[in-house]
Amino acid sequence: MKTPRLPVGIKDFKELITDNYIFVDKSDFIREVIDAPKVNIITRPQAFGKTLNLSMLRYYFEKPYPPCVHHLLDEPQEYFRLMASAGNVNAHATVTDENTKLFDNLTIVNWVDYQKYMHKYPVISISLDDIGKGPIDMCMKRLAEVMSREFERHDYLLSNDSDTFEMDRKDFTQILNRTASPFVLQSSLYLLIRMLHKFHNEKVVVLVDDYDKPLQMAFTGGHYDELKNFLQVFFETAFRDNSIIFRGIVCGNLLIPDETVLGGFDAFQADTLLNDTMDKSFGFTESEMKELLDKCMLEWLYEPMSHWFGGFISGKGHLFNPKSVIGCLQNSDHDLKVYTLKDNCIIKELLQMCPFTTIEIIKSLLEGDHLVS
Repeated sequence: MKTPRLPVGIKDFKELITDNYIFVDKSDFIREVIDAPKVNIITRPQAFGKTLNLSMLRYYFEKPYPPCVHHLLDEPQEYFRLMASAGNVNAHATVTDENTKLFDNLTIVNWVDYQKYMHKYPVISISLDDIGKGPIDMCMKRLAEVMSREFERHDYLLSNDSDTFEMDRKDFTQILNRTASPFVLQSSLYLLIRMLHKFHNEKVVVLVDDYDKPLQMAFTGGHYDELKNFLQVFFETAFRDNSIIFRGIVCGNLLIPDETVLGGFDAFQADTLLNDTMDKSFGFTESEMKELLDKCMLEWLYEPMSHWFGGFISGKGHLFNPKSVIGCLQNSDHDLKVYTLKDNCIIKELLQMCPFTTIEIIKSLLEGDHLVS
């Protein structure tokens, strides 16, 4: 029997499926997102599959778009040849067919509305991971780089000759070239949402990963207030006019209070580890864990893994930490260690502020004692 390929470090859904890695099927998350309110803040522990799920949403929702062409704007003949090719129905059909096949063997194909929303919407997908490192000016440069990459994915918008786009071209080009002012950068997400809506005449799907990471880093970096104020406007301007948004999914580890950075979300749904609406979409459930071990012919590991990795409770069931599970399975000795997760600086900072009695209580809990109130 062929040894299954374990998806160590794989975060791109298409790569995972096409290269035949083991995939714990979370495709029903697509239906849950469509059935959920328009804007959702989803928080789960680190390494629980948030990034992979967002990648899956992108491949499901995203309409085929023309190639990056901004570097050819000074070469009109080649530029128009590429744009004509990109607009070819057959070329679009090929891309659509490739991405449709990614879902062929997944449970979502059994959903009655599976094809209704597929490849229908323009998609924005960004991650704010590592933006908070360093002083505030470095944070702005990193955000400018993130937005520039996403604008480049959609630089076909520059080909639109409509007069309504003329006032946006300058800002778009500055963001693309990473020369935008902080003021323009602060409204860049909204600009892209608005331009995509105008171009496609369709609502936009917005996917934001690691929205809380910048503030986690800034908390110990001494620039928390500056970055908080900037990101509050960044999100407010983007989601204020949600009539042109089909779905907005914002993921992170922590649920930051809405008055801090999410003040612009007038009607968002917060889904945490304690909710049961999407409780099976992140982490490995007990049944998924047993099936995974069966594929790897390591059924005997279920009991010890339950003890070490099954300590998360979501909704009505227990969940296994995916990173720890995959890390254990890839090692020949199947070492049952919980892999250290990064970005725990806030915990360290808060522990330093705790009184001695609180530290003693936490220590006793870690040693297996019970807390009785």
